[in-house]
Amino acid sequence: MITEGKTDITCREARYNPATVAALDDFFTRLIAEKKIQAACYLLARGNGIFAHKFMGGLRFDKPDLPFLPGSLRKIASITKVFTALAVMRLAEDGLLYLEKPVADFIPEFDTPLHRGITVWHLLTHSAGLKADPGYFLEPYPLWADMKCLDDLIHFAVEGPLQSRPGATWSYSSLGFVLLSVIIARAGGMPYTEYVEREILKPSRLNDTHFRVPEDKIDRVCFTLEYELKEFDRMQSGKTFFLGGSGLTSTPYDLFRLSRLLLQKGTLDGVRVLGRKTIEALVRDQFNPATTAYCWGMNLKPMEYGAGVSISLGGIMSRFVYNHEGYGRCTFFADPEEDFTAVFFVPTATHWLPEIIENPRYIIWSGIE
Repeated sequence: MITEGKTDITCREARYNPATVAALDDFFTRLIAEKKIQAACYLLARGNGIFAHKFMGGLRFDKPDLPFLPGSLRKIASITKVFTALAVMRLAEDGLLYLEKPVADFIPEFDTPLHRGITVWHLLTHSAGLKADPGYFLEPYPLWADMKCLDDLIHFAVEGPLQSRPGATWSYSSLGFVLLSVIIARAGGMPYTEYVEREILKPSRLNDTHFRVPEDKIDRVCFTLEYELKEFDRMQSGKTFFLGGSGLTSTPYDLFRLSRLLLQKGTLDGVRVLGRKTIEALVRDQFNPATTAYCWGMNLKPMEYGAGVSISLGGIMSRFVYNHEGYGRCTFFADPEEDFTAVFFVPTATHWLPEIIENPRYIIWSGIE
């Protein structure tokens, strides 16, 4: 069964082929029937007008009768990094840091000959040379320390050699964004989660995006594994210190609003969240043509990436599309050339299945008229 969420305009008004929406419905329902995903939802919009907003499948692996519906929430994992980046830029606008500032000015453990050259900008752009995420280099047995507190994590970050010279390569590092959460807390004078909520989430009116989900919304959260339930409980109880690179739970509608914030260069509903030049800096290519990225075996050269936001994917999409993916699986896309937004969640217990993330992009962009 497919349930429809709120829409504002028709496909024709959005200059979008209605047959493509039907094809997307068929694609996601087939994946659910084949048990490749547990559920799916998607939102498509042109400008501020939503023209497709659909939900299907099950909310929880352990309660198969509960449907995935409008208002259901799902962890957005690494999409949290975009909010971390926005918070860093908010601090920069307030004069509390600058992107070229050494990390050592905030985290004394980085005041070593090896780490003193690492800046806030390096962390934002995954180019600090710190340990990449487990599996990034396709290693079969990635080694991560057993960290019990934030101090353990900081010590883990500075132990051993750097994987590359700062600024030389792009190596996806959630560890770097945890360090950014520490910098945000120390520069902002309050806990990282409080700063993001006060400066980014509330002004943007992202009312269903939370680090700790309110009690009256917990029964609306989607889970696909027992492990997710345990991690959710840790987050709810405040026992998680691995923040900055993940931690938020949200909805397709709120990620649509995030996309609009980027496309409208910092302003939503007439409220200025960040300045135009700040957003322009966030989404422009930060690297020179010599920058490379191993990127899970894709060996990209040159690497194109913004400050905490992916900007280039290829395929049949526009030349530059602001986006980010989150583990579990969810993703948003903001296409400035077409003034077009696409968000989709495909909750699954499968570790990685390209079909559920890559194929929908081609279907979705094929419908733009």
